[in-house]
Amino acid sequence: MLKKKIVKNSKKLKTILIGFGDFASGYPKDRKMQKYFKHCSHAEVLSSHENFQWEAVVDPNYTRRNLAKKKWKVPIVVDSVKNLPNNYEVDVAIISSPPDTRLKILESIKVNKGLLLEKPVAENFKDALKIKKICEKKRLKTQINFFRRINKTNITFKTKLLNKIIGDMQCGFCVYGKGLKNNAIHYIDLARMIFGEVIYLRSITKYPKRKKISLFDNFSFILGFKNKKEISFSYINYNFYREIYFDIWGSKGRLEFLLEGIKIRHSPLKKHRAVSNYKELSLDKGKYINPYLGNEYYEIYTNLANCINKKEKLVSDLENAITNEYIIDRIIYSSKNNNKLVNM
Repeated sequence: MLKKKIVKNSKKLKTILIGFGDFASGYPKDRKMQKYFKHCSHAEVLSSHENFQWEAVVDPNYTRRNLAKKKWKVPIVVDSVKNLPNNYEVDVAIISSPPDTRLKILESIKVNKGLLLEKPVAENFKDALKIKKICEKKRLKTQINFFRRINKTNITFKTKLLNKIIGDMQCGFCVYGKGLKNNAIHYIDLARMIFGEVIYLRSITKYPKRKKISLFDNFSFILGFKNKKEISFSYINYNFYREIYFDIWGSKGRLEFLLEGIKIRHSPLKKHRAVSNYKELSLDKGKYINPYLGNEYYEIYTNLANCINKKEKLVSDLENAITNEYIIDRIIYSSKNNNKLVNM
């Protein structure tokens, strides 16, 4: 696996965390999650990362603010950005508040060096472009938390193993739940990371009667890549069970990301057991891979600090995130327009 170099800063980056919900605050604790992910909240990273000085939390919820004060010992805790101390400014802002709040927050806070934004960037593509302009105007190094881009196993597949073990993609499938904007966007990003840019797409879900699409609305759709190779996305109801499953059929083998990436299964080729002069995938004897997991949140922060200190490029920059947002926007557009094919 690739080793990540951590560049130590002589001075910690003054940091504010805006939005202190369950996944930001580290509460409630999920012991099952902690078995696989050493750092699974912004609070856990900020309280331990050598490059960041956690100075403030902003959240409208009293219980969350109280948690920030008592458990995490954060010096400045307020209910809104406007109630921060006069002329308060920081080096870095972490924004995990709801997507529809991000634009106003960025217009009002004083941040000098960098941002880490949760996905999606904004409530809609139009606002995402406005956020991009603000970040460019303020010259902020802006990282978006598509943490699979810094996962060592994914990087190794992309750079060293993909052609060797699966060859050229023939087709692919993804099963997800709990929202196109909330969950599918992660695997849209992973597909782009591994296979390159989307050339065309088509929704296969009828547009709902209500006009506004929420964070948790699901769509089935097809993404087309080079040479007209396609990955189909379909959704499931998490009330029955939870899964995000990514399945790639290549010219040399098959690769499956199971249990949201906790397990990976590779099915290589062998001689067909029932038909002469053909090969088959060894589906009943696939090889399981235990991927590197656990430090992605921490390493996303490390990469941001190193970028601010001009040591390396961002692994998940705003330009990449805007491309993901545009794909989401075009999927919804396709659905609105009788599931028409959309060229990118």
